[in-house]
Amino acid sequence: MATSNLAEAPQSSPLRLKGVFKIRIKEAKPHTNPEGNRSIKFDFEIAEPTAILVDGVDRDVTQLKLRRYCSAEEGKLGQLAALHKAAGLPLEIEWDENRFPSNVDYVGAEMWAELISKADTRKGDDGQPLTNPNTGEALVSYQHDIREFLTR
Repeated sequence: MATSNLAEAPQSSPLRLKGVFKIRIKEAKPHTNPEGNRSIKFDFEIAEPTAILVDGVDRDVTQLKLRRYCSAEEGKLGQLAALHKAAGLPLEIEWDENRFPSNVDYVGAEMWAELISKADTRKGDDGQPLTNPNTGEALVSYQHDIREFLTR
């Protein structure tokens, strides 16, 4: 019978992104927020590199969730323009009735982007930070974000 000593198992550090990655659009669909502002909701996956080194171990990054809402409102199209330029997509858009580009196929489009992870202290229902009762340290989660689309 084989045994394992879990006391010797390394603790894994949180996965934090910082750097340039190639990302791919998994889904794009129209979105309207409660105030009535229209945007396009993009879900991305990381295409390259597929792993990063954390504590001497390669960690898979392909399953991380990345999302960006780009305004579809006239006069507020800067983020959408940057995405189109970075992915080599058409710069002239024909809008459908949902204010979604009818002449663009987003799914599968790839681009380079600077990605970062932001630490967020978890809070309880009362708004106070949650802490680990064993150590007293605040519980932190990380949100992965697209800082900038790198245009061609």
